[in-house]
Amino acid sequence: MRILYLGEINPGQTCNMRMHALERLGHQVRGVHTIESWQRTSLLERQAQRRLQRGSVVDAINHAVL
Repeated sequence: MRILYLGEINPGQTCNMRMHALERLGHQVRGVHTIESWQRTSLLERQAQRRLQRGSVVDAINHAVL
């Protein structure tokens, strides 16, 4: 199975560990690191964009996925 995994995939992070667990199970996994986009915005912007599911960060993540 081919899986696209989005999350904070830095070494030592649980997202990274889960992604590698899926690979060990025989899946083809491709990761998209999303935390960098969120860190470039203020707390208020992050909260608004997460709730609305719209904004510059959401657009950047969608672009990385494509």
